[in-house]
Amino acid sequence: MKSIYYILLTFPIILLFSNCEEEISPGNPTNPTGLPNYFIPDCDTMKVDIFFNNTYFFNEDDGVYFDIDGVQDWNHMCSQYVDEAAMITDGLTYVDIWTSTVVPTEYGSRAELKYNSSDPTNPTLEMSLTNDDSPSSGFWSDDFSLNLEIPDITNLALTQISGVPTLYQYICGWLGPNMVYNEMYAATYDIEFDPISTTLPNGGIDIANKIFQGNMLITFEKIIDYYDPITGNPVYRDTYAPQTVFPFTANVDFRLICRP
Repeated sequence: MKSIYYILLTFPIILLFSNCEEEISPGNPTNPTGLPNYFIPDCDTMKVDIFFNNTYFFNEDDGVYFDIDGVQDWNHMCSQYVDEAAMITDGLTYVDIWTSTVVPTEYGSRAELKYNSSDPTNPTLEMSLTNDDSPSSGFWSDDFSLNLEIPDITNLALTQISGVPTLYQYICGWLGPNMVYNEMYAATYDIEFDPISTTLPNGGIDIANKIFQGNMLITFEKIIDYYDPITGNPVYRDTYAPQTVFPFTANVDFRLICRP
């Protein structure tokens, strides 16, 4: 595994010296049409299936509205790893793989357990969903970057029942965590973790193996800036394009294993 980390660390340097029009390597000297793919999908480690509905956004680059409803090229996202056996058989190196073969996007969706010294037995589960190749931050993705937290995940795991999904709702109304196509939104996450079953003996909240899986419906609304001191009515952010539709939603099936 160390060799993989080293090549990842040196990948930006490789890019600096690569030709944008054509990349030649010993393993693929002519760079033919239809480059080979030496990556194997790993949907067990990370799988996110996401579909948006009722979207209508404004594109500042061309002045037209667009939607991301239904089929997109990122609806089904999985992790992947290099097929080392095929690489060795074909006489390739990692340099060949990264410069002269198909390199699929390593989607940055992830789950992490964060521990607090005040109660180290009950961590917070942090989940990030994105079709970008970098970890979600709420600021770095041009498409979508969605971030949520579930505190007391150990206590929630103890409520799991065989055959019954475990429900949890997370509401985030502040600026930052939820971005879709360069705009921030308030979001409500209605989550159903998969129930305990013969195939999931620890349920969809498997803290021992750091596996989390289930379904969520995300509902997006305008962010409230403040409440009018006289009327008490909410005053919303004024950055949304006039024809943006609210609410819009996303349905997500997920399986995430915490990275070491």
